[in-house]
Amino acid sequence: MDYQVSGTGGRRPTVAFKCSHCGESLVESLELAGTPTACPSCGRDATVPGDAELATWKQRLEETRSQVARKQAAADAKRSSAQARKSARAKSGKTRPTSDRERSDATARTNSFADRVLMSAFGLVRGVSVVVVLLALLTIAGGVVVLVVNLPSKALPPTEQEALQWPEMDAFTGWCASQLAPATRSHSPEVAPPQDGAAATTPGTRFPWPCTEVANEISTVVQWLQLDEVRGGDYICEWYREADADDRRAAIIRLTHFAKGVGTKMRESSASEPFCDGSDALIWFIAEDTQNRLARDGAIAARLMAQAEAEAIRAQRIDMAGLVIVSALGALLSFIFLPLLIQIERNTRRTS
Repeated sequence: MDYQVSGTGGRRPTVAFKCSHCGESLVESLELAGTPTACPSCGRDATVPGDAELATWKQRLEETRSQVARKQAAADAKRSSAQARKSARAKSGKTRPTSDRERSDATARTNSFADRVLMSAFGLVRGVSVVVVLLALLTIAGGVVVLVVNLPSKALPPTEQEALQWPEMDAFTGWCASQLAPATRSHSPEVAPPQDGAAATTPGTRFPWPCTEVANEISTVVQWLQLDEVRGGDYICEWYREADADDRRAAIIRLTHFAKGVGTKMRESSASEPFCDGSDALIWFIAEDTQNRLARDGAIAARLMAQAEAEAIRAQRIDMAGLVIVSALGALLSFIFLPLLIQIERNTRRTS
């Protein structure tokens, strides 16, 4: 009969064979070798093969059990012998350890108090380290946020007060009306309006630079306001030279338009409705222009001062944030490595 035995190295070996009546494949435990078993296919009894293999497996199992028993007996004997020697030493008063394990146990008992103190310190420092590390990380994050917010330089925009305001004809008319009482000033003589661009005799040769480039405009203002050609021209030239180079041209153009308006008012004035003369108009215009320039310069200076203060505060915040970040990094590194050093010290004491 053909059959196959498997699992003899374990505790439950099996045998595979075919029914001798119908040829159905069957699998049974090797321990049933030599006994009949009913075939599930035909229902007739078939003898389980493998008697020789069963005997071999049982012999091997007995040998294994014998080896285990011998090893267990040797271990028990060794343990009993060690216990007997230990009892004998205790009775004879010999307490000095004789084995490496006993020496290790004695050292552990000797250093137990120091280890407990060291472990307590290690646990305390570890808890403090966790708190400090979290605080350091939060501090670093806050410092980075402060740096990101304050690193870009923000220039303050110009204000409305920095725009130069020009003297207006309506303002001078109101001022003139408040300065003149009725019928206190005689009617100005009828003056023919000067031609646009009309200038004094060789105007470009009398005025110093930069008035030479606006000599025609200065002469036009002098004629419209009925001023003395020399004193009026010099007065206007001095004001023009002191004006900002960026808006000199606009200033003289404004003065020319203003002079034309005042000259027209002077011609239209009468004894019952007097009007200020040209010298008053020129003095008022230059005084108003100077006041407006001072107000503009003050607004610019205030903005620049505020800008400087903001820059100083920004630099202070950046320096403070950098210092905080560096300090937090130092604390972070210190409290990360401190528990490691304590653990190394503890291991060193244990092995010494």
